[in-house]
Amino acid sequence: MAQFAYADSQGRVRRSGGRIETRLWMTGPNRRGARVLTDGPRDHGVVCSPDGRLLIYESEAEPGRPFIHALDLTDEAPAPRRIARGRDPAISPLGDWVVYSREEGDGWRLWRMRPDGSGKSALGVRDQGQADERYATVSPDGRFVAYVAEEEDRQRIRVRRMDGTGDRILLEDGDGTLPVW
Repeated sequence: MAQFAYADSQGRVRRSGGRIETRLWMTGPNRRGARVLTDGPRDHGVVCSPDGRLLIYESEAEPGRPFIHALDLTDEAPAPRRIARGRDPAISPLGDWVVYSREEGDGWRLWRMRPDGSGKSALGVRDQGQADERYATVSPDGRFVAYVAEEEDRQRIRVRRMDGTGDRILLEDGDGTLPVW
């Protein structure tokens, strides 16, 4: 039976600051047999490896301090494992890279790593005046990354090669958010 993972608040709201608490769940299409995978308090942004064995997601135990976690679904009792500081994870089509945004002194920058958390490196060089690089998505052939770049109060869709070179604006006119291949 096909299964999928999702983040759900199940109606729980924290009293301090009113932040919604979310955990990851696994279920079939009919929501029967739903089981909780994580304890929260704010787990979301879940993506699945192409082989369905690994979930990568963002977790924020403290406001403003997001981390990327991995959950191996082949384990009898899967336990979340922190693999990087950052947010907005995306997995390459072959499952060999995770692209994510990592906060640095002057904003968010694209990074990549192996699904086990090894091989971390910045993905290219950020342009002058570009404040943040967020919401990456990897092309179906694994050669490119599309992402949102905040530039001078605008959100532009940019494309960069997976090796970090060849950065360019995809659309000259208008703003864009949440690219999808």
